[in-house]
Amino acid sequence: MTIKIHYLILCAATCFMLASCDTDDKDAAFLVINEVDVAPLRAGVQETQNISDVWVILDNENYGVWPLPARIPIELSGKEQVIQLAPGVRVNGVSGAARQYPYFDFYTIEREFTSGEEVEVVPRFEYFDIVEVGFDEGFEISNNFAIDLDGNVNTTILRDDGDARLGTHSGRIAVTSEDSEMQVSNLTRLNANLLDGPNAYLELDYKGDIPLLVGYITYGNFIDGDFKVLVTESEEWKKLYIDLSQELTAGGVEEYQIQLGTSLDGLAATSGTIYVDNVRLLHF
Repeated sequence: MTIKIHYLILCAATCFMLASCDTDDKDAAFLVINEVDVAPLRAGVQETQNISDVWVILDNENYGVWPLPARIPIELSGKEQVIQLAPGVRVNGVSGAARQYPYFDFYTIEREFTSGEEVEVVPRFEYFDIVEVGFDEGFEISNNFAIDLDGNVNTTILRDDGDARLGTHSGRIAVTSEDSEMQVSNLTRLNANLLDGPNAYLELDYKGDIPLLVGYITYGNFIDGDFKVLVTESEEWKKLYIDLSQELTAGGVEEYQIQLGTSLDGLAATSGTIYVDNVRLLHF
């Protein structure tokens, strides 16, 4: 099977209110957020995150989306105020597609602010109790990406102990000019009827010197599949959030698989290596 690279350009109608307040420093306090933390979805399991923004609600009113790090002016009310923060991510790796991540509860601050003060916080976001994991592969003891879709046994994902985002193992993809394409899916078809809600997001950590392709295959009234995202190369580990809600929760979809791939076609490189880790599908 020849890899079909499908470029999907997402136009996100996301409105930013970025430090555009006319409030004078003397009439405001400031909420300072330089970093955030994420509580583990399951006890004893470390988390990775790439939260890039915070969505702010001040006294039940929308107060904008603020890229991190942020210094947010808080208009004074003379009484205790309630600030709710929700984490935002750049969906599908597109820098402009900022979206509130649906699986985290709000982080709440309740206090009375005074003029000119700066209050620094490190919000710790917790997953909702009802979040489910539909698929999870960290390559520590297994490798579910065992279905060869490209017809070449020389190209696949191998468990590797040379580099990992968490733990000791990751999945390694290597291609050369002789074996220039790789396309695999996870072994077992997953039950789409368990995706009880409008949201289905694939999370993964990656690094590599060539682009990575991430997509899906669905089964039901008809079979469909494509690569939804092309992830550009990165020397450092990065976290990616891919929205597969429309594809996996569509009417008539009964089962699904996750597919990963890469290709040297159109690249100057004659070889390439990609590492992936912590691949999981979250849903309600």
